[in-house]
Amino acid sequence: MTKVERAADLPAAYAPAVQLETLVFAEAWIPGPEYTVAVLQERALPRSASRRPDLLRLRGEVFPRRHALLLPSGLSHSARSNLANLALAAFEAAGASGWGRVDS
Repeated sequence: MTKVERAADLPAAYAPAVQLETLVFAEAWIPGPEYTVAVLQERALPRSASRRPDLLRLRGEVFPRRHALLLPSGLSHSARSNLANLALAAFEAAGASGWGRVDS
């Protein structure tokens, strides 16, 4: 995975990625929490939230070099359901099957 900040840098990021996989995604960076949905046999498993180091706080302290995976995700039921549906649609659109992971 490569984070690109300028459109002119896209070809340099794309070239090594396409050597590994013919299906390469490019998406806009949206700051905030990240969510992960595991998919198993066309079913979305419980969602988790991932907090980047700049967002992780524990008992009021900031841990700059750590990464946290939060399960449950803290999302409302309707948000979890929506995320699961989006993840399954993305999984299918990518031509994936069996098992995998969708990050948002």
